[in-house]
Amino acid sequence: MSGQHDREEHDHAYWQGCHAAERESGSAGAEWPHHATVGIPNVTGMGPVQALTAMQSRGYRNVGTSAVGGMIVGIYFNPVTQECVQLTSANNRVVDARDNITDRRCR
Repeated sequence: MSGQHDREEHDHAYWQGCHAAERESGSAGAEWPHHATVGIPNVTGMGPVQALTAMQSRGYRNVGTSAVGGMIVGIYFNPVTQECVQLTSANNRVVDARDNITDRRCR
């Protein structure tokens, strides 16, 4: 039928576009509770409890922690998105957050 669209197909495509735009802007999350949010939350400067809460809200779980030269390094894995992130803390604040996709604990 010319001039009409398949609502299910186009609504899904529209949703995917919106979701991609939200990921790009860093605002993805609450609007799509049944889908995992992709990306590292902005936790730099946060204290440990606040950072852990932010990571958990994005679906990450702590899979390892170690102390290295006065710093604490935490490894977080999101089983839905398969993302592995390393957070480094010093003086009770997160000073670095980065992808750490090669860590063996992220499975």
